[in-house]
Amino acid sequence: MKKFYFLVSLCATMMMGSCNKEYDDSNLWNKVNSIDQRVANLESTVNQMNSDISSLKLVVDALQKNVYVKNVVDIGNLHQITFSDGSTIVIKDGQDGKDGVTPTIGANGNWWLGQTDTGVKATGTDGQDGITPHIGSNGNWWLGLTDTGIKAAGTDGKDGLTPYIGTNGNWWIGQTDTGIKAAGNDGKDGLTPYIGSNGNWWIGQTDTGVSASGSGGGSSSVNVPIISIKEENGVYYWIQILNGVETWLTDANGNKLPVSGKDGKDGKDGKDAKDGKDGKDGVTPKLAVSHDGYWIVTYDNGNTWYYVSDVDGNKVPATGGSNGNCTCKQFFQNVYVSNGFLIMVLIDGTVIYFELEGNHTAPAAPNPLPRTPNLVFPNPKFVVDYIPGRGYVLRIYISGMRHPVTGDWLDLHGSGDSNTDTWIDIDDEPMWLDIEDDDNGGATTKPVDVTFLIDNSGSMDEESALVKSEIVSWAQKRTNVGLDIRFGCVEFSEYGTINGGLSHGSAQTLSNYLNAFDRTKTGTANWVQKDAALYSASANYTVEAECGGMALRFADDNFDFRQDAIRHYIIFTDEPNWPNNKKEYSMTWFENSTNWPSEKGVVHTIYSCNSGNYADGFTETLYYKESYRRLAKATGGQFQVTDGKLTGLNMEALDVTTALDKTKIIWLDLNSSMVNGMSHNVRLTYVSADKQVVGQTTYKVTFSK
Repeated sequence: MKKFYFLVSLCATMMMGSCNKEYDDSNLWNKVNSIDQRVANLESTVNQMNSDISSLKLVVDALQKNVYVKNVVDIGNLHQITFSDGSTIVIKDGQDGKDGVTPTIGANGNWWLGQTDTGVKATGTDGQDGITPHIGSNGNWWLGLTDTGIKAAGTDGKDGLTPYIGTNGNWWIGQTDTGIKAAGNDGKDGLTPYIGSNGNWWIGQTDTGVSASGSGGGSSSVNVPIISIKEENGVYYWIQILNGVETWLTDANGNKLPVSGKDGKDGKDGKDAKDGKDGKDGVTPKLAVSHDGYWIVTYDNGNTWYYVSDVDGNKVPATGGSNGNCTCKQFFQNVYVSNGFLIMVLIDGTVIYFELEGNHTAPAAPNPLPRTPNLVFPNPKFVVDYIPGRGYVLRIYISGMRHPVTGDWLDLHGSGDSNTDTWIDIDDEPMWLDIEDDDNGGATTKPVDVTFLIDNSGSMDEESALVKSEIVSWAQKRTNVGLDIRFGCVEFSEYGTINGGLSHGSAQTLSNYLNAFDRTKTGTANWVQKDAALYSASANYTVEAECGGMALRFADDNFDFRQDAIRHYIIFTDEPNWPNNKKEYSMTWFENSTNWPSEKGVVHTIYSCNSGNYADGFTETLYYKESYRRLAKATGGQFQVTDGKLTGLNMEALDVTTALDKTKIIWLDLNSSMVNGMSHNVRLTYVSADKQVVGQTTYKVTFSK
């Protein structure tokens, strides 16, 4: 990094020029005056940027102290935040209308545009029948048939695209569905779009890739350095963002500059980060404009200044508009309250959480003791995330389930609810948990990989065409409602072979595969769109009988599953499982949680049952003839029996569809010591309304960073 030196040669140049009577120094002075004018015009921008930097320092100090937020007072785009230790900061976010006004839901439940209460409810009394803002043909925000008169985009971004909430409840930009919910079921805990440092619309930490402004807008922030923060191994360091490129701020020795001491306390006894022995005492950068018109920065309160440089080492000129005026974005893009947390979104998409006073303050109750538990939990998906300001969070995705006695679909309630019915402990430690629906009209935000296992033996000929058409229709509907969903398919024959396979792709890809061959022709191989690897692998899976267990193992071993996706399998068959004495394809193998842990997914079965065939009325034979009910019970899936011709098959009305749509997310905070790469016992308990424990299962889960 280059040191800043004042231009001491100016006077010498002027003195030398004075010896010549004909020398005209007006151009030189005009240039100097021009620079001074530009510096003066940038003064307010510099002051705001340095204020933001100081606020970032205070935010990180608060994070390191593990304080919570006692109070938030909003005045326009200014937010006065008071922490539990008595400290107060005022920060300004970027929702200032220069790039349009984004609708927000106010404390009174109405839609607000900037500081204007539209008087229109965001949601009705059932949380579903409110009015969603949209952009009218005149470029204003509209609520129903009412023109609010407020522009959706400012004049400096008139050629860009402004996010809006689509009919599926997701944020849309132009014709692009981002797949991100605009608000949760209570209409308050969604994510608000903001403009990132690269000029694109961001939602949470997702770059939509859509420019916030066209060629006529957004250029004013070019060459304006932004100082932000980035977490690494639990320590926050300063970074510089220039034209969308992030670089670490470093000292003269190339060391990253910490925002505060390592533990934010103090070097000797962990109190106040003053002596710096535990990671120095942190630094606070400060920006300014040099007399020669370039951005400069100091890390020691003005004792030493350095030129700000780009990735190529070039000095960065302090230019804004034609007059030097700068309308650069605020370092804080958005500040809002959601789900018991104050959430700050920085310009680069970093999200920082502060817990609000009263949130999760009561201790979690221990899990009730079971009496006669018989509820089968669907195999959950466990995901560990690190959220700045909150720490490590465990999200448990669990699909819908029925009460084992009444058959009613369960609605789970977490800690602190008057009707709490769900408990979790980890290694016998009770955990506080929140539960939310993972849907918005059926549009789950969690990736789902669905695999169809289809028996295409001779006895399924009469059902084949109906199964194909229903699968295609169902897959397309699930896609149209906004699910982040992919589809795969395995076909297995009466000869004990894998008869066709398609790894996960779109609904259209699945349709192309299923419609590329006449599946009413018995015993004909269906490798019509050969995937060379799958076709080759299929030769290793044979049992000499119809075996859904073999098809399940084939998909699990060979298909492309997304790492964070919930897995669901749906079997269509009219026969029991015939592993033909191959234990690795038997129900016994799948019932062992070591062989089939929860992350491998949930298995559902649609059983086409002719009179007298093998739905339930047959005698099971170990490793030979087995009921698929056992597979449903082992994984928490649905087992549904139809008639022998699947008469009136409608997948939308099947239990498997309801189970998918009723997926829940269970949130709980993890102590950082738990995230150690080791296995932990996670025990899930469900209690019925009469306070009887009807379900309890313990899972072995590894929490890794």
